[in-house]
Amino acid sequence: MLLWLPAEQLQQSGRDISVPDYGEVVEYNASALSLYDDIDLSKRYPTMIELRSDKQTKSYPLNEIFLENIVNAGISGRQMLVSEATLEEVERRMSGTDGLSGFK
Repeated sequence: MLLWLPAEQLQQSGRDISVPDYGEVVEYNASALSLYDDIDLSKRYPTMIELRSDKQTKSYPLNEIFLENIVNAGISGRQMLVSEATLEEVERRMSGTDGLSGFK
């Protein structure tokens, strides 16, 4: 499960983060090291996140990961930081769909 978070709103709440460029994604995942069998995550990034709906597929570049959570760790899902404009596009493209795909 991917949890899409708008960077501008997190900045307004006091988080010291940069807003990713339009269409780009930054992952925050404190448990990433325990999820993968190798420690060198640089082999896994950059990559793409592919979202599929019934009618189309859209890919977003995922260029880096931070080994921390940006919001409460008790919230289920991988935390994906995007600009508000990117989030609006994701919501528009995925409205009416049941889910999001994982990595390409």
